[in-house]
Amino acid sequence: MKIKNIISIIAALCLFGALSSCEQNELQVLPDPPIKTDVLYIVGNGTLIDWDNNNPIPLQVSPDNPNVFIYDGFLKKGEVKLCFEKGSWGVEFIRPVVAGSPIGTDPIVDEKFIVHAGDPDNKWNVVEDGLYTLTFDLLNRTMSSEYKGMSDGTFKLKSGPSLQNMGENEVTIMWRTNKPAKSWVEIAPDDDTDFDATERPKFNAERNGAAVVDTLHKVTVRNLAPDTKYRYRIFSQEVVARLPWKIYYGGTVSIDETPAFRTMNKNGETVNFLIMNDIHENNSVLRSLASMVDKDKTDFVVFNGDMVNWITNEDQLFNGFIDTSSETFAKNVPFVMVKGNHEPRGIWSQYYMNYFPTRTKKAYYAFRDGPVFFIVLDSGEDKEDGHDEYSGTAFFAAYRAREAEWLKKVLASDECKNAPYRIVLVHMPPIYANDAGGHADFSEKFFPMLNAAKIDVMFSGHFHKFDYTPAGWRKSTFPILINSNVDAVDVKVNMQKIQVDVRNTSGAVIHSYSYARK
Repeated sequence: MKIKNIISIIAALCLFGALSSCEQNELQVLPDPPIKTDVLYIVGNGTLIDWDNNNPIPLQVSPDNPNVFIYDGFLKKGEVKLCFEKGSWGVEFIRPVVAGSPIGTDPIVDEKFIVHAGDPDNKWNVVEDGLYTLTFDLLNRTMSSEYKGMSDGTFKLKSGPSLQNMGENEVTIMWRTNKPAKSWVEIAPDDDTDFDATERPKFNAERNGAAVVDTLHKVTVRNLAPDTKYRYRIFSQEVVARLPWKIYYGGTVSIDETPAFRTMNKNGETVNFLIMNDIHENNSVLRSLASMVDKDKTDFVVFNGDMVNWITNEDQLFNGFIDTSSETFAKNVPFVMVKGNHEPRGIWSQYYMNYFPTRTKKAYYAFRDGPVFFIVLDSGEDKEDGHDEYSGTAFFAAYRAREAEWLKKVLASDECKNAPYRIVLVHMPPIYANDAGGHADFSEKFFPMLNAAKIDVMFSGHFHKFDYTPAGWRKSTFPILINSNVDAVDVKVNMQKIQVDVRNTSGAVIHSYSYARK
């Protein structure tokens, strides 16, 4: 009996040992603990940064799960792996279980990955160029991949087109896309031919001979004939990725219509234009006033300053008035931009000239259309440079001094002197009520020259209400019309006179003036 008991005890002990061993083995194969990190990067020659581990591409944390990181972007043929910090190769990397595991057009769902430093240096192999969404679940240590091709289908036109800087032989056409793109314009005569029946001349968005890849597109069409009507079409091709030696393209967007415009004619005997000002992003007023633009008879529209409250970003310019302009008239009729005292305000105001090209590349310039020589002035801010409102960012006194030197030369030019008429477009009128600060500085520098230059009429805004100074008042040798912020000035010029009609939002004439040719 004792021997049997001993044997039983020994057997029990063996069984207990076996069970304990099994439990130990089971503990060893428990899931790996979750990976805790705030950042995750992708690196490799399958990315646009190659093996630059000092600048790896960060993944984004899923808004739905802090344990999930997502890479949503371009990958090219090559190898990739993921790391948790920059600048070191001796750290842990996220790698495929099998070296060379492919990432391509076939979807990957919850494929296990490993994490370790050193060898084996397993990497994924990207086998197809294109846009990918890679998802890394750090809790479950899995990777998923979705191939989207060379375009994810979201590329589109965001704004435009609109016409600016019209001349006898050229025009600038501007629009926006939601993603960077290479862009161009095709031009055709305004005749009965099918636009697509033949290959049309192409003008590219370029700078110094190189294509401009951006979301803002400005194409200057050149070598046009004066007083000639043309049709055009805009095109943008998405640039998915750009390397020094190769560009990867996505889809192309265009517009279905072929808008038409007419070039200027310096020798013409007539010119018709409409003036609006101080809109301050009130698109409902702008839309009402823009309805007066006759696309067949209006040569251009003048925006005489303060079209926005300030400029904090690009969208504010387009949402504030450019988009409405394009929708109502600016695809066919160009606008002339005059800088007001609100356009210099806001962090994005420093980029103002990117959106409003001129002949001088400045906010002051001159041009001839028909019998009129137009002088566009930048009156700057209305307060002194040292005013607390500007916080040390205003230097308009020196700026106006340079502008005054330019104006002196313009007024002395034969083009100005020999024109049948001279019209000044400026936001703040000189020598006017409440002259102080910048307003007074502008008046002091510019008014004596203009007074001596046989100006026919000046159009201004700024005060948000109508006022009129006939020639001879306030020591002015020319009339000054100040338009309100809810009316439009309809100007028609021929070789006999300048006819000015101020119209309200209903189109009714509320003030009227006529100036015979001197």
